[in-house]
Amino acid sequence: MTGKTYPKGQSQKKRAPLEKEIGLPQTSFGGKKTIQAALKESEEKYHNLFEQSNDAIFVHDLDGHIRDVNQKGLDLFGYTKPQILSLKISRLHPDYALSKSQLAFETISQTGSVNFDIDFLRKDGTIFPASVSSSLFEAGGRKLVQGLVRDITSQRKAEQIQSVLFNITQATSAAESLEELLQVIHHQLGTLIDTTNFYVALYDRESDLYSFPFVKDEFEENDTFSPQELKKSLTDCVRRTGKALRVDYDVHKKLTDEGEVDLVGTDSKLWMGAPLKTPEGIMGVVVVQSYSDDILYSEGDLELLSYISEHIAMAINRKRAEEKIKASLKEKDVLLKEIHHRVKNNMQIISSLIRLQSRDIEDEMVQRIFEISQNRIRSIALIHETLYQSEDLSQIDFSQYMHKLTTHLLSIYRPQATALNINLDVQEVLLDINQAIPCGLIINELVSNAMKHAFPLDKGGEIYLRCAESEGVFTLIVKDNGKGFPGDMDFRKADSLGLQIVSDLVQQLEGDIRLEQEEGTAFVITFRHSS
Repeated sequence: MTGKTYPKGQSQKKRAPLEKEIGLPQTSFGGKKTIQAALKESEEKYHNLFEQSNDAIFVHDLDGHIRDVNQKGLDLFGYTKPQILSLKISRLHPDYALSKSQLAFETISQTGSVNFDIDFLRKDGTIFPASVSSSLFEAGGRKLVQGLVRDITSQRKAEQIQSVLFNITQATSAAESLEELLQVIHHQLGTLIDTTNFYVALYDRESDLYSFPFVKDEFEENDTFSPQELKKSLTDCVRRTGKALRVDYDVHKKLTDEGEVDLVGTDSKLWMGAPLKTPEGIMGVVVVQSYSDDILYSEGDLELLSYISEHIAMAINRKRAEEKIKASLKEKDVLLKEIHHRVKNNMQIISSLIRLQSRDIEDEMVQRIFEISQNRIRSIALIHETLYQSEDLSQIDFSQYMHKLTTHLLSIYRPQATALNINLDVQEVLLDINQAIPCGLIINELVSNAMKHAFPLDKGGEIYLRCAESEGVFTLIVKDNGKGFPGDMDFRKADSLGLQIVSDLVQQLEGDIRLEQEEGTAFVITFRHSS
């Protein structure tokens, strides 16, 4: 036997087998593990993982025949093992999902793996969504597919709930009224549970009455849901206790025997209600019920309704607050309209009194002064009349006002100049009352002045008015093609009360006025439009 020489100082212990050095199963005798034993152990570990997996695992061939399935798969689909091994994988899908399943087969044949979501069909006919992860492998010379199926019903439900809550939140801002909001809530809740019979009951502490802003019911008439007390009703019980209730025959009998509730309205097979809680207290109850199915709603549905009801309460509370503000603003608008109406009427009374008083005056000059004063009052009254007729009481459509004012002035001065025309070139410009009144008086003075002085009595002419806004600057032009303004006169220092009023009003607007004399007379007024 040939020996070996060891370096000096090195132990001459027997060298360990190669299998032990590299960690492989030892093949020596003496009861040590064999490769066959290791393979068996490995198979047992795989089988344990296969059976103990929290997800369903299927093994099937490329033709779709199921070759193996773990216990989770049997539990998930409701089959016995012999039953499911007699099926093809396509039998586990609803018809509408078969094309997607076929596409997955084609993909895995080409790429070796595929991940996708698809609906599955249980033995009892119920459908559930699942996430599938499949891969291709070889065993015994055959190509097989191992697919891991994970039920994602809870995940989809959570996503659906979040979508419903988001849509309710969006509707809270977009809905024009509480009724419109409740219509959206009814529709959205109906994507989660049955809402064939649904109502919202809101409680008023002062009157101790329930109102029903939204009702959907198969049998009850609308007048059944008029405001009422609902003492000892299920609705009142939920509000009083602050707890959601799922009430079938047994629960209802128990509550009735205990004197907690009495029958109110049509008896239902199954009733479910949740309190509408707000920081100020419980504002009411949201209810769904069934008159024919006593298992329509589960305890899980009760938890869902209770959760959704908190968001419904917030949405209703916010919308009611908005409607209260709108109602308050509407009352103020009505009041402001009435004020503008009365101011206009009072000014017309003043104008009438001036006219009556002027009848006794023989002096033509004094009568003229009275007439001018009447026109000035009328120009202010028109502002209030236009505001009274406007939808927005904070601003006036000045172009509309100009049409009214010039029509009024033309009716007064037309007898003196039958061929006199007023040409308007106006944009739709909105002014608040603090700018509209000075502008109205300016137009009154300048147009009146042009009608009285720019044209000979036996000849006509044209007055041109323009108003426009650009980059926050309002421009008003009053121009005539008459005989022109006296060249040696400074209009700012004129003795005319009308021109003095115009200058003062432009100053009040913090604006600028200039006179242009080309082919007549043009006054150009500019000022910054208030925001």
